[in-house]
Amino acid sequence: MAGLASQVFTLLIFGLIASDVWARIRKHTGEFSDSASAIRDSRRFKILIGAIVVAYAGVLIRCVYRIAEMTRG
Repeated sequence: MAGLASQVFTLLIFGLIASDVWARIRKHTGEFSDSASAIRDSRRFKILIGAIVVAYAGVLIRCVYRIAEMTRG
């Protein structure tokens, strides 16, 4: 169970860092090259980011659920 708890802790730290990076990128929208802006505004990139967020949330929820399940015995 300690391994699973450390995984949840690591996932939470990753989530905090990733959201900080996302917020900083959103704040500085005018400082990208034309090609970087084109990629960032593309539909495929937005789908990729959405898939990463959904996968992250799914893994985090599953790990938290497993910890709660393991504590009950």
